[in-house]
Amino acid sequence: MSNDRNSSQGAGAKMAARQARAQEARHAVGAYEAASKAMDANTARLRALRLAKEAADAEAKALIVKPEKKPRRKSTKAPAKKP
Repeated sequence: MSNDRNSSQGAGAKMAARQARAQEARHAVGAYEAASKAMDANTARLRALRLAKEAADAEAKALIVKPEKKPRRKSTKAPAKKP
């Protein structure tokens, strides 16, 4: 009789351990998914900021008027003599 009690108590302990591991696994998966969603949201936010900055920079660059370059005159000085 003692053997039957011990084996049923052992089975209950094994079952409880399995349930605890399953619960920890669900918790770990939930934490992983939450971290993944947070990273995706942050990536999307940073991408939007980068695209807005690039658009603003392109617009500012288009508004800048560059002066025309004048052709260079040749120097009138004679080249230095080598000793």
